[in-house]
Amino acid sequence: MGKRISLTVDERVILNLMEFTHHEEDFEAPEGTTQGGIAEGIGIARKHVPRDVNKLNQENLVRSRVSHVKGAKQRKKVYHLSMRGKELGRKIWETLGKKEVVLRSEDGTDTRMTVSELCFTHQVGRSPVQIILDLQDGNVYCPSKACPRPAEEY
Repeated sequence: MGKRISLTVDERVILNLMEFTHHEEDFEAPEGTTQGGIAEGIGIARKHVPRDVNKLNQENLVRSRVSHVKGAKQRKKVYHLSMRGKELGRKIWETLGKKEVVLRSEDGTDTRMTVSELCFTHQVGRSPVQIILDLQDGNVYCPSKACPRPAEEY
């Protein structure tokens, strides 16, 4: 099927934040826009998030603000994509969404489809970044084996 699909950390951050674009102006920001939420969403250790989002901020792809966060006792720094970040996110998704993967059902049946079809048609309940992180060799996705993973060190 070809080379295993992978994303850089920057691409993962951008795609993760794309999930929250409709919350940019909300009074309370979702946990997924905080450093801890980003780390969990993209599978890295929380201590690496500031370095990555600061780099994206310097490139005018991400902006930050302090906001109330749902369920938190105090305000936190949250991150959102800038217009440039959203444009880049759409380009990344456009490329990623066309890549072919295999959905392996519990009975062992394999179905070839694009990442876009897997994410939106089959409603696997995982973000595109989480799906890419859970791909096995041969770009095979097994929903029954996909589970939260500990943050990776890189």
